[in-house]
Amino acid sequence: MKNDPRKSRKKKRLAIIASGVAVVMALAGWYGYLHSPYYAHAEALRKARQGDAAAQYRLCLDYIGGVGREADMAEAAKWALKARAQGYNCEEKIGDDKIIADLHREMAKQQGNAK
Repeated sequence: MKNDPRKSRKKKRLAIIASGVAVVMALAGWYGYLHSPYYAHAEALRKARQGDAAAQYRLCLDYIGGVGREADMAEAAKWALKARAQGYNCEEKIGDDKIIADLHREMAKQQGNAK
């Protein structure tokens, strides 16, 4: 029995559709990652390490709020000090006196002025 050309074409079409679906799913996953707080945090971290004051400011706020990472006051203070040295003040955006006090305490500790 000969191969039916219609079945062969149908198999090819299905293979093309399946590969297209796989590509779309991969792109959707990548798009989702690019718009996630984890990617934004990773980008801010990369820029902050290069001395970008706005990124350092963002990391301070990210670490206080636990955005893209678990909340970490020590890391927040580290980036707050670096941002402050370049004229960015994280405390302006916080609005919670207890968190500001905790941040100041951690910043003082990192500067060697523990209270």
